[in-house]
Amino acid sequence: MKKGFIILAAAMLCSSAVFAAADRPVKVGELPQAAQTFLKTYFAKSEVAYAEMDDDVVKRDYEVVFRDGTKIEFDGKGEWTDIKCVGQSVPSALVPAQITSYVADNYPGESIIEIERGRYTTEVKLTNGLELEFNKRYELIKIDR
Repeated sequence: MKKGFIILAAAMLCSSAVFAAADRPVKVGELPQAAQTFLKTYFAKSEVAYAEMDDDVVKRDYEVVFRDGTKIEFDGKGEWTDIKCVGQSVPSALVPAQITSYVADNYPGESIIEIERGRYTTEVKLTNGLELEFNKRYELIKIDR
């Protein structure tokens, strides 16, 4: 019984090591073309501190962090999924017009400093700390502090 438990524990440990995500540094030139184009278009003046690839069995994604702390996450195709800006707003061209309009109408003077695109929702964080969640039709469905 004891021997069987040890073998089972060892097997579980080995399998978890095989399926663990492997984060590794990459050069910007190794990112998918869509991510490279995105960076050149919207963050050309920002200096990259590092980029890394998270490659696991299920999916691959990328993270780029700039010297000012701004962070962008991309999926395996190079499409952005999450943008967290430091010291600046998320570029307005990246925010759906309906969300921009909602924020301007309801929170004048506030800026969007984070945006996360999900499959069914889009979440934004404002400079005042509020987090707003919108559905696929960009209708507000949730507010968090």
